[in-house]
Amino acid sequence: MFSEKIETEEAGFFRKNEKRLAREQRKLSRCIRGSRNYELQKKKVARCHEKIRNQRRDHLHKLSWKIADSYDAVAVEDIDMKAMGQCLHFGKAYRIMDMDCSGKC
Repeated sequence: MFSEKIETEEAGFFRKNEKRLAREQRKLSRCIRGSRNYELQKKKVARCHEKIRNQRRDHLHKLSWKIADSYDAVAVEDIDMKAMGQCLHFGKAYRIMDMDCSGKC
């Protein structure tokens, strides 16, 4: 959230990759633990998580670079998104936003 209107495209990386991740996790749940196929499928699930993580990291880096380049001073506020989501019932979008900001904001 910004005090001024900053043009940002809709990120939604988790939403875009949610179906693929769910499919890969379902495949993993059907595999027998310890088998070769289980290990291969586990790597595919890890790759899906890594792709989402890298997309988020890249987007945050580009956005922070854009903000730092545009303004002389930037103020940051620490907001507890989890508490906001419980009180105001925003739904899945704010839980995803909380995951985006955890450890980065």
